[in-house]
Amino acid sequence: MSAKPEKTDKIDNIVGMLMEYERMTIDLMKKASDTPILDQYDLRPPYSKARLIKEEGQVKYQIIEVPLSDDEKAKLREIGELLVEELDVDVKKLGGNQNAAAYIRKMVDKIIKNYKIKVTPDGLDRIMYYITRDFVFFDKIDPMMSTSGTGNTSPYRPTSSSTPPKS
Repeated sequence: MSAKPEKTDKIDNIVGMLMEYERMTIDLMKKASDTPILDQYDLRPPYSKARLIKEEGQVKYQIIEVPLSDDEKAKLREIGELLVEELDVDVKKLGGNQNAAAYIRKMVDKIIKNYKIKVTPDGLDRIMYYITRDFVFFDKIDPMMSTSGTGNTSPYRPTSSSTPPKS
């Protein structure tokens, strides 16, 4: 008979944790919705975008990149390691980023086939964003260097509907 109260205590504990998690989630969502977005634009659609926000009285430049599941992160790491092992050319010498990206894509397709890596088409697209970002472009700073072909590499991209933030 003593097992039942222990089970009840565990259930009460789980319910309490779920309620706390829900409260924290609501708080985070409220904070995110309370943060004024001054400007937002695509960098490498649909995988990355930039956002200018005002937080704690300061204008901040925020990069949002497509999230990966834990499984996709593991496959990205595996494919990236195999790509480093099998890459037989300096991608910077392939005559431009588009040629390099196409070459990397062929290499990744070959790796997936040869090592029998299972990945969904959508998952592969997300993984390829990170692989080309890291191998062809500017690695983790690539979103900051990209301004969707505007030629502007500053963290503020003026639009007709916005004005530069005041210092």
